[in-house]
Amino acid sequence: MTLIIAFHCRDGSVLASDSMLTNSMGGIQTAETKGQKLHALRNKLMLAWAGDGGLASRLIPLVEQFHIDDGSDDLTISVSFCHKLIHHFQSTNLKFPLNLNCVICGAIAGRHFTYRYDGLMQPEIMTQKPYWVTFGSGKQFADPFLRFLTDIFCPNHQPSTDEARFLATWAMLHTIEANAGGVNGPAYLGELSNRTDYVPVITQIDEESEAIGEIQVKMKAWYDETIMSRSKPNRGVPKLGI
Repeated sequence: MTLIIAFHCRDGSVLASDSMLTNSMGGIQTAETKGQKLHALRNKLMLAWAGDGGLASRLIPLVEQFHIDDGSDDLTISVSFCHKLIHHFQSTNLKFPLNLNCVICGAIAGRHFTYRYDGLMQPEIMTQKPYWVTFGSGKQFADPFLRFLTDIFCPNHQPSTDEARFLATWAMLHTIEANAGGVNGPAYLGELSNRTDYVPVITQIDEESEAIGEIQVKMKAWYDETIMSRSKPNRGVPKLGI
């Protein structure tokens, strides 16, 4: 049970994750624990995953060891990751689709990339549009809300990493509050951008949540002033009969 949010921005990539891990035995869920699903890797790479933690423990070093040539384009890099991942998991006779989804962000030769991989380890190259994706059990809550937020705040443009941090935070906190218990905090944000020379930085969600609280207060004030004022009866000044 989890939620991963990924943004491919103008100046970098932003990832968000919750911390819920589900233990299982023979396909039966046995316990829920906390753990890290968002990772800053070497070579200017960042990764987030959802699914089987055992498979993820193999995925992380596999991605970190991957070599990217400076002149490679998105198709070449994403398909090379695909070949490496499929070959590795097939080498131990695993059957596809895997109980594993991930998103890999990185930078090469001064430009950044964001690729999402499904259980078949097939890549989706994120571009200017669509520039966001979610996966995990919280997707049903996050997707409609993110669509609502992006329509308001980014109707005609690809967001910056600052904007994406704000949007991902609000969607993550909304999902944690709205879901039936499968997505829980603490939640984390990862950023890989040109202002840090594409070195990934991971922090716990905190500062952006304060901005969300301020917006909610302003929204309520606007609602009271414009909508509720219309519904109040206009009693006026009573007229005295003569």
